[in-house]
Amino acid sequence: MELSEADLKHLQAAERSLLNYFDEICKKLSIVYFACGGTLLGAIRHKGFIPWDDDIDVMVGYDDYQKLITMYETVKTPGYSIEIHGKFPDLALPMAKIVIDNSAFVEKGTAKLNLLHGIWLDVFPLVAFPENRLKQEKLNILCKAYCHQAMRLSRDQRKKGDFLKDVVSSFLTSFRSYRNCAAKLLSIIDETNRKYKKSKYVTLFFYGCSPYEAVSFKKGHYSKFDDTLIFIPDDYEDYLQKSFGDYMTLPPLSEQKGHHSVEYFSLTQKFENPLTKK
Repeated sequence: MELSEADLKHLQAAERSLLNYFDEICKKLSIVYFACGGTLLGAIRHKGFIPWDDDIDVMVGYDDYQKLITMYETVKTPGYSIEIHGKFPDLALPMAKIVIDNSAFVEKGTAKLNLLHGIWLDVFPLVAFPENRLKQEKLNILCKAYCHQAMRLSRDQRKKGDFLKDVVSSFLTSFRSYRNCAAKLLSIIDETNRKYKKSKYVTLFFYGCSPYEAVSFKKGHYSKFDDTLIFIPDDYEDYLQKSFGDYMTLPPLSEQKGHHSVEYFSLTQKFENPLTKK
C-alpha cells in the first residue's frame, strides 16, 4: 500500500524525533555521523525531508560504526532498539537500524522475517576503498551481486526481466542463502576497510559502491532539517554529484514517490508476527 499524505507527514515527524535520539546517542559515544543518500539531498535541496521521502539515512566511519553496534546497549534509552545482523540474521543488507519499539513500518515481503519491523533510521558504515580502479570495480560488482541476491531471496523479489541478473548474482555469490549473503558482504567490508585504511577514498556498500573523496568527510556542521537539525559534511558536493548527478533538479513527477512499499504502518502499535513469535 502507499501511505496517505497525512500518514507520510506523521511518519516523517516520528523519524525526525528518532534522528534527535540518534544524535544524542552519537554524542554519548563520541561518534561523528553524517546525513547521506536522500536525507543529505533533502537537507541541501529542501532544507528537510524530500517531500515524498519515507526514511532517514545516515553514515558513520567504520570504526565508529563498530563502536555504535557494540556499545549501543550501554547508552540506549528505553523505547528504542538497534537491529544488526548479529542479532537479526534476517537483516539482509550491511547496515544497522535504530528502531522505535512501539511502532510498525513493515515493508512488502518482509512480514515473515524475524526483524523488529518498527519505524527505523538506517545507519551505514563508511568504508575505506581502494584507489585502483580495477579493484574498485571488482568490489562494486560483488556488492551489487550480494545485495541483489540477499534482497531477492529474503523478500522473494523476482521481477520480470531480472532473470540474467538473478543468474549472475547467484553465480557470483556461490548460491548462498540471503543470510549468508549478508554475512559474507559484512566480511568483505571488514577486510576492505582494514586493507585500504590509508586510501584517499571511502565508500558505502549498498547496491554497489562508488569512490568518494575521504577528505569530504573530515569536517561537518549542523544544517536545518525541517523543524530540527542534522549533521552534514562540509564538502558534500563530491558525494551528491556522484550519487545523484544534477542533484538540485527535481526528478519527473512519476519518480516523486517513496521507495518503500508498506504492508502495515502504525505510529503507536508494535507489529506482532505469529510466524516469528516465540
